[in-house]
Parts: sequence; C-alpha cells; structure tokens
Amino acid sequence: MASMKVCHVITRMIVGGAQLNTLQTVLGQMAAGHEVALVCGPQTGPEGQLRDRARAEGVDLRVVSSLWRELSPAKDARIVVDLVQLLRQLRPDLVHTHSSKAGIVGRWAAKIARVPHVVHTVHGFSFHDYAGGRDLYLTLERLTARCADRLIFISEPLRRLAQERGVGRPEQYAVVPSGIDLGPFRQPDVFDLSEPVGFPPDGLIVGTVARLVDGKGHSQILEMAPTILEQVPEAQFVFVGAGPLQAELERQSQRIGLEGRVRFLGLRQDVPHLLRHFDVFLLPTLWEGMGRVFLEAQAAGVPVVANRVEGVTDVVQHGETGFLVNPGETDAMAAHVVRLLMDSELRRTMGEAGRAFVDERFSDRTMVARIGQVYDEVLGAKQAGQDRQRSKEGMQTHG
Repeated sequence: MASMKVCHVITRMIVGGAQLNTLQTVLGQMAAGHEVALVCGPQTGPEGQLRDRARAEGVDLRVVSSLWRELSPAKDARIVVDLVQLLRQLRPDLVHTHSSKAGIVGRWAAKIARVPHVVHTVHGFSFHDYAGGRDLYLTLERLTARCADRLIFISEPLRRLAQERGVGRPEQYAVVPSGIDLGPFRQPDVFDLSEPVGFPPDGLIVGTVARLVDGKGHSQILEMAPTILEQVPEAQFVFVGAGPLQAELERQSQRIGLEGRVRFLGLRQDVPHLLRHFDVFLLPTLWEGMGRVFLEAQAAGVPVVANRVEGVTDVVQHGETGFLVNPGETDAMAAHVVRLLMDSELRRTMGEAGRAFVDERFSDRTMVARIGQVYDEVLGAKQAGQDRQRSKEGMQTHG
C-alpha cells in the first residue's frame, strides 16, 4: 500500500475489542509510514479508556465533543456537520469508520466532505437478536452501506448476517479477522497471582475477562459456581473487568454464599499475565462480533468454555481448543469446566492447541497487512473505473 493519509473514526475509545482493534490498526499503519488520524467522541465509562494510551503512542487523536453514542436525530445532525468540517481540514485520502454509531455518521460525513475512499469495519451489528432498536439500526445500516467502497467484517458470521439482512452488496464485502498483539503473551512470566487476587497459590482458577454488562453471562457463571465447587472444592473464580453490573454481581455472589471464592479485580493493565494463571477461561456471552478476548485466552494457553454463538464459533475450536455449548445449557457448560479442572493433561493439550491456533491466524500484523490489501483493492478499483471513464470519453471525442 502506497503512503497515504487515513482518518479512522470511532464513537468511543473505551477499553473494548473494537477499540483495541482500531488502535492496533492505527499503530500498524503509522509504523508503515502512513499519516494517520484517529477521531473519537468524548465519552468514556467504567470500562476504562484508551485515549491516553493512543496519545502516548504518538497518535494524532482528535476528540469531537458532539460525537456521542446515543441516537438523537437533532444531535446526530450536529455530529455530521462537525465531522464534515474536520474531514475538510484533514483532507484524508481514505476514511475508515468503526462501530455502529460512528460508522453511520462518519460515512455520511465522508460522503458529504467528498473524501475519495471510504471503508467501514463491522465489529458487530446493533440489530442482532439481543439489541434494542433493531429495525431502526437495520434501516440505517442498509442506507449507509451505500456510502462505503468496502465493508470489512471481523468474522464470517457477521458477513453472513449482513448478506441475510441486505446490508451492502457481496462485492463490497471483505472478512479480516481481528488480530491481537502476541508480544505480551510471549514474555517471561514472573507474575504471582496469589498477590493481586488473594487466592492460595495452589488453587484452580476459573477466570473471565469482559465488561460487566448485560449479555456477557457473568450472572450465569455465579449460578454455575456452586455446582463446580461441589466437584472441585479448590476452584476459585476471578472476574476481570468493570461495568455497570459490578455491584449487582457482587450482591448475587454474596446471596449464593461465594464469599472467599470469587474476586472482582476491576480494570487491569496486566491481563496477559493474569490470563496465563487461569486454568479455565469461562465466558457464556450471548453475542460477540468476533470474541477477541477468547483469542487472548488461547494465546495465553488457556482452554475456553463458552456458548456456541456467532462471533465465538470462528475463534474457538470445539473439542480442540475448548468446549462450546448452546446458550442456556448451563449444566453442560459446568460439566465441561469441571472436566478441565480435573484433567491437567487435557488443559495442557487444549492450551497448546489454542496457542498454535491463534499464532497462525490472528496476529495483529496479519490483520494490518490484510486491511492494507483491502485499501489497495479499493484504490485500484476506483482508479480502474476512472481509467475506463477517461477511455470512454476519449472514444466519444474522437468518434
């Protein structure tokens, strides 16, 4: 990909999969010599934020004060106006939007500002079965798809969903799996989990890493805990992440009688090190655009137990790197956790298989290179179209 000016637009730079994907893409493109700007809104949340990290890495970060996540026709018109003004100032060769809200307002702003090339990454749709306002978002996605040269999906299930619901055209589609930085998972481990967690060093850890929000399945983990503890009394449960449900989950833990068995660690900057001390990674999420955290768990050599849902089936190999069950099959899920806790050799073989699986397919370098190929395809297709038009005009002139 020739050197170019790229502007990425995303709603919030909180700690989350879409945001980490975007930041890694920006950093990779900067390292390749491109001039890159990252535009986001001012909102953060209990999940933590990545704006400071982006600035520390030298990213040209632009915060647009009007860019808020919540839908509001009057306010959203203001966002488009502000983004158009910024894009006319930056004059990028290509705008790359991310997430539902920024993807909609950002693509329309790019079209109005006459940006030559527009790409949108679908990290997840807001019209999936567990979302509110599905019909409105579906209509908006169908209309706004026309503003993009290419739609990138981070997983094959998302591509299929777009095609089934009539979002964009198949010739616009590209699948580029989200990649992770494997470096932190390959560093020597001098970490003592007993210190930050407070568990005995010989305990078996069932851990999870996710925002404490609806749909992630934290409550189901607590419901399964007594069943798991009956068969594996030395099991301990670790929740990494923050969010609006933390107080409610802590109360649920107390009601069940899990004092001393569950730890809520909140936001952490040492997740790769924590993951390597988990014995089982458990997250019964109901929906994922891709399930980046499952890649991180496997990169750390930890077998996964999860729901068999879109966004997870692409990144966890049932029976090889972990176990998948249908949503609601909590007894089967608990049984898989117990089996792994009681069989250290199975944990080892699945952990090694998971590490090899991620290393081969899901590095951040592979992701950035593939996105560069998509850009080249977009620029090449548009150039070919312009050449054809000039040729046609020349034939008419001399005809």
